[in-house]
Amino acid sequence: MSEDARLGQLWGLDEPPARDPGFELAVMSRLLRRRFWLDAATLVPVVIGAGVVLWTLAPLLGGFDQLAAADTDTLAGLAVSLGLIAAVVVEVCLPDVV
Repeated sequence: MSEDARLGQLWGLDEPPARDPGFELAVMSRLLRRRFWLDAATLVPVVIGAGVVLWTLAPLLGGFDQLAAADTDTLAGLAVSLGLIAAVVVEVCLPDVV
């Protein structure tokens, strides 16, 4: 066996494996963690907007005792209005969800 062949055989032992499951898992974990934080960051404006809407509606709703005593027409109108607002927010802010 020549010197070159022997060196090539020795260097061949140091080659990395064709697949490294630990490395692949670490890369996937990092990508999913980044995607999670980006998704969480896109929800911040939605949560702030919902808080502003509820803060604006608080004087109309009153306390829970007044809300429980409201007639069904008022509650139905409120439910439909909030549902439409939620649909618009989801369609505008989160188009890839729908």
